[in-house]
Amino acid sequence: MSMPDFSVVGIGASAGGIDAFHSFFDHMPADCGMAFVMVLHLPSGRKSMLTEILARWTRMPVVEVTDRVTIQPNHVYVPLPHAIVSLTDGQLNVEMPALGSDRIFRPIDAFFDSLGSSLRERSVGIVLSGTGNDGALGLKVIKECGGLTIAQGTNGTAPQYDEMPAGAIATGTVNIVAPVEEMPAHLLRLKRHGDGAGPLR
Repeated sequence: MSMPDFSVVGIGASAGGIDAFHSFFDHMPADCGMAFVMVLHLPSGRKSMLTEILARWTRMPVVEVTDRVTIQPNHVYVPLPHAIVSLTDGQLNVEMPALGSDRIFRPIDAFFDSLGSSLRERSVGIVLSGTGNDGALGLKVIKECGGLTIAQGTNGTAPQYDEMPAGAIATGTVNIVAPVEEMPAHLLRLKRHGDGAGPLR
C-alpha cells in the first residue's frame, strides 16, 4: 500500500468539541484536497452520533472508521467511540481496548503519534476544546516529524474548555494558535504556498 500524497489532518477534542467541529467545517471547502480524522475523546460508556452530526455540516463524505480503511482526500473519517485509531501505509486501523483495561486511554495522542510517524511533513495535528491534556504529546511527535501543529486560541471564538488546547500550547511545539474559524484559511494558505511551518502538499 503506497503512502498518501496529500495532507491528513487529525483533529482532537473532548468537552466542547462538537461546536468547534461545526465552526471548522463551516469554513472548510469540500474540495480542499485534504483528509480529516476526527478524534473525540469521550468518557467511558458515552455513545457518539458524531458521524451523523458532521454529515450535516460538510459536503465531504463522512465515513465511520472500521479496520483497514484506505484514506482518501476530501473525506472526513470518524473512529468508533472509544477506539484507538492509527494510520499505517495509507490505511486507518482500529483497535478496541480490552474491557476492564487499566491502560490510560489517550486516543488523540495515539493517532497523532502514528500520523506524524507515517506522513511526516504531510501530517497536521489540531487540538480543539477539551479538558485534560490528551493530544499534547502527540502534537510534539508531529512537530518533531516536520508536520504542522495548531491549537485553538482564546482570541476570536474561544474554546468552551481551554484546558486541552492550553496544555498543547504549553509544550512549546504549536506552530499556530488561532480561533477555530480561522484554521481552515491557515490550512488552505499553507497548502497553496507553504511557509516553512510544516509545508502541506
